[in-house]
Amino acid sequence: MKAYLIVLCILFSAAAFGMDPDKQEAEWPKQVSTETAEIKIYQPQINELDGDMLDARAAISIKKKGESMEFGAMWFKSRLVTDFDTRLVDLEEIDIESVKFPDADEEEEQRIINLL
Repeated sequence: MKAYLIVLCILFSAAAFGMDPDKQEAEWPKQVSTETAEIKIYQPQINELDGDMLDARAAISIKKKGESMEFGAMWFKSRLVTDFDTRLVDLEEIDIESVKFPDADEEEEQRIINLL
């Protein structure tokens, strides 16, 4: 059973974050662009998988326009939805619980959560 969960976690990591079905590997990091910043989300690490509920963390980097890149981490929970035809897993209802950056106070961390 434990081996099955490990295999499931590995497959999830590849499929849940945008693996192209024609490719053998997921492309990391994922990039999100906003008007004020470029955000990169690096491959998540699974903390816990309970049924269809995922608890995970991921490294992130944010480069605000005119500033240097900052690295941090985010912790999130999400519900998994499996498409059995394509054998891919999608994340739904993503709830970012917290972020941590070296020099950010609570107010700045909340702004980052809102940005994500």
